[in-house]
Amino acid sequence: AITVICLGVPALMASENWDDHDRSDRYVARDFGGNYLASCRPNAIIFSNGDNDTFPLWYNQEVEGNRTDVRVCNLSYLQTDWYIDQMKRGAYLSQPLPISWKQKDYVSGKNEVVWVEDQIKEPLNINTAFDFLLSDDERTKQNGESYMPARNLFFPVDAKQAIKTGTVKAEREGEINQRIDITVNRRLTKSELMVLEMLRTNNWNRPIYFAVTVGDDYYLGLSDHFELTGMAYQIVPTGVKGAGPQVNTEEMYENMMNKFRYGGVDKPGIYLDENTLRMCRTHRMMFSQLVTALYNEGDSVRALKALDYCNKVLPAYNIRHDYVSTVLAEYYYKLGQSKKGDEIMDAVANDCVKNLEWYFSLGSSKYNSVKNRVSHNLAVLNQVLRICEQEKQKTVFNKYMPDYMRYTQSSKL
Repeated sequence: AITVICLGVPALMASENWDDHDRSDRYVARDFGGNYLASCRPNAIIFSNGDNDTFPLWYNQEVEGNRTDVRVCNLSYLQTDWYIDQMKRGAYLSQPLPISWKQKDYVSGKNEVVWVEDQIKEPLNINTAFDFLLSDDERTKQNGESYMPARNLFFPVDAKQAIKTGTVKAEREGEINQRIDITVNRRLTKSELMVLEMLRTNNWNRPIYFAVTVGDDYYLGLSDHFELTGMAYQIVPTGVKGAGPQVNTEEMYENMMNKFRYGGVDKPGIYLDENTLRMCRTHRMMFSQLVTALYNEGDSVRALKALDYCNKVLPAYNIRHDYVSTVLAEYYYKLGQSKKGDEIMDAVANDCVKNLEWYFSLGSSKYNSVKNRVSHNLAVLNQVLRICEQEKQKTVFNKYMPDYMRYTQSSKL
């Protein structure tokens, strides 16, 4: 009898928890990893940093044989000599990476961190700076250690080479900068030095990208020369100082609409954990940037197609709308699709109000622990109302404005 009764325990656990652990028909890791690779042109180099923007890419290449022409270069590992050795060798269809340093210059313990001085105020050619850094002349050392003599550096740009290799189309020749200026930090890690090394020696032969999930701390002041192509930023010799990353609408539209796969997250009821949901929202954010750029270019037809496709492959019934989705709703309004915009805004605002209702019901001590969440939800609700008012959309505005006023005037704030 006891045995029979005890058998009910695992049976109960299985029945209650099966849906939370069932990963059948979900291919997010494979597909999202493939999307990073699909964002890159042939023979590209893509810098990654974390687990989710590295291991799924390696799986695609090692197991699926997908895009083996692209070299995935992990910035965390690039701090080590053994990994630099790997990058200097070919792999599958990828040629060795453009690293000219000798092993003695990057062996463990050498140039782990290089200090940068302001001895030269005018921008210094990156090639001159690296010649100084790697020199064996004692006059180029401080206390026997290598250093960089200037923070302001520039990469000379060979416009003809950039066009020849297809980095920039010939019709955009007038956009090409004569040089790329950057200001580096007071210290450069070996990984950062390797990135600069590849950029200076590559001479636009191979497309070079940063995965969008790499933090901007790793950008080395290059973000003004980024073009978004999907899940990656390509470094290009165009751009305006202070403008930030631009969107290559032709490539990004083709990639996200025709090449990307979305892991089956549109299947009703499929289990999505928090990491998967975060990546889904990242893809939704990329759609919002694509739609914004298309609209600003006057391409309303493709902007609407991208909006509808985003809601099809990343549906709200599995991936709840949040503050990122307010951009999608805004452009639905701009494109005359008020009903679709209202559906998104209503979902976002309703979640905010429900959250605020719960937070404000808490006692003083517990409420103090969620003040940041209160501020966040009020800010998102304010954004919904602001966009609705700006676009003259009264339905959602009139529905949630009283709630917003009630909570912002609460004595708890």
